[in-house]
Amino acid sequence: MNVFFVKDLCVHFGSKAIIEHVDFTVKKGSVTALVGPNGAGKTTLVRVLSRTLKPQSGKILYNDKDLFTLPTKQIAKTLALLPQMRFIPDGLCVQTLVEYGRFPHGGNNGTSRKEDRNIVQWAMAKTHTLHFRHTPLARLSGGEQQRAWIAMALAQKPKALILDEPTTFLDIAYQLEILELLRTLNKETGLTIIMVLHDLNHAMRYSDSIMIVRDKKLRSIGPSHDVLTRESLRMEFSIDSDIHWDSRNNCPYIIPHRQIHHEGAL
Repeated sequence: MNVFFVKDLCVHFGSKAIIEHVDFTVKKGSVTALVGPNGAGKTTLVRVLSRTLKPQSGKILYNDKDLFTLPTKQIAKTLALLPQMRFIPDGLCVQTLVEYGRFPHGGNNGTSRKEDRNIVQWAMAKTHTLHFRHTPLARLSGGEQQRAWIAMALAQKPKALILDEPTTFLDIAYQLEILELLRTLNKETGLTIIMVLHDLNHAMRYSDSIMIVRDKKLRSIGPSHDVLTRESLRMEFSIDSDIHWDSRNNCPYIIPHRQIHHEGAL
């Protein structure tokens, strides 16, 4: 079953085309990495899939229903978004942030307070944030903050989670921690994940499918070993590289050697 079905998607800002005639599907329970050069339209695509930006044309089905005709509250119960830039109010502690994730489920037809509390505790336990639940978010490290935001998203109990560059500004240890957490959540709960990544080796290791966006188009989509090849890295990312097999993690990995310039590259 497909969580997303996208057909002939076009997005413009004024007279400038950002995304043109893009088609793809995202399978339920999969992890998809969205990669491409800076300015390729990755964040725009994330905003469209999360319904924070309406396209000029095209069809987007979310669980076989038109994404832009579904009630906002219904979307909020099943689809969570973590944008790259987030505002942190002064004094906001981790537990209060995570409790915000239960907001779409409130009201007369929502969950009980006890169930809400249990889900908030579960989300913090899953993300290892319980021990600093009363700490202001602003006092935490970047990796700890990211785990807290993911806990808030989990508290929504979504079926799909979209993240825009979840490892940006994090050191290598926290990058791996966040990506391992996301992969574990995917395997344990069946959560469908779409995430923008810049590190191509992370994309190969932690995703089932990779989408390359460049020049307003979806250039390729599929398993990492089919999408990220020496030729595609040369054409889409302008790098000369070798690809080897990581037997420890059972995935390919890229060794880039140099930037190249050619007629088909950026």
